[in-house]
Amino acid sequence: MKTVTQAFDALRQNLELTDRQREAAGAQHTRVRERLRTMPAYQTDFLTGSYKRRTAIRPLKDIDFFVVLALAKSFWDDRPTDRPTNVLDRLHRAMDRAWPTKGKPKRQTRSINIDFSSTEIGFDAVPAVERAGGGYWIPDRDQDAWIATNPKKHEEVLIAANEKAGGRLNPLIKMVKRWRRELKLRGIDAPFSSFHLEALACQRYTGWAAASPPASLPAGVADLFDHLARKIQDTCPDPGGVGPALDAGMTSSQRRQAIGLLSQAASTALEALRLDAQGRTTSAHQQWVTLFGNDYHYRT
Repeated sequence: MKTVTQAFDALRQNLELTDRQREAAGAQHTRVRERLRTMPAYQTDFLTGSYKRRTAIRPLKDIDFFVVLALAKSFWDDRPTDRPTNVLDRLHRAMDRAWPTKGKPKRQTRSINIDFSSTEIGFDAVPAVERAGGGYWIPDRDQDAWIATNPKKHEEVLIAANEKAGGRLNPLIKMVKRWRRELKLRGIDAPFSSFHLEALACQRYTGWAAASPPASLPAGVADLFDHLARKIQDTCPDPGGVGPALDAGMTSSQRRQAIGLLSQAASTALEALRLDAQGRTTSAHQQWVTLFGNDYHYRT
């Protein structure tokens, strides 16, 4: 039987994309982006999201990228004058023309998605317009509005926080995402996004109350769940500094559910640490399995 430290090292590796997966994903996202470069008003494109920030876990489901367009903007508030739904529809038509033999691309709230069976990877293309104050405007179909965001700043914030955490924040975030996936596998609809949790996780290692680098991955994930359980109660500003709060629209009922789920995860992790410290390694492993499911392997 593995020690808890050995099992966590294996968990970290199990969540990482393999070199072959990253190579296949890289080749495909390059081809996808290239086919959209003939779209009218095209300026540039770039990767974004968890794949770009290296916090995606396998199996890799989606790769996000921005398609930056040169669109007319209002003199008064700098927002694009086109309706968000119209711009999303134009991108949908461009993607449909680019892959006429595939299934129809799917319209989403802020992006157009297309899936490829060869790699089982989906791509979310987000139309974007440069913003005068920094960052970009992206469309929101549900609100029929243009939303400010700055994904490059999001990446900078994560890099800085990961450095403060001694390089351990990225794997800890992946473990929290694996826990969130385990909730879904068990039929529990978590009332928070992965990005919301990621932004809160960065707060643990930034600012005047920043924590020291965790002594180990098990200790770090227990500390992070405790931090998330406390911070999910508060408003979470956009780490890019320009967009809406990440918990905007969260109801009081959803917030109570979020606190409950994260508090339970923190309690489970602390119990696992206590059991391991007592030499009850098997029992400790079983606690970790309840959090991370079948990606946590402890038998040799």
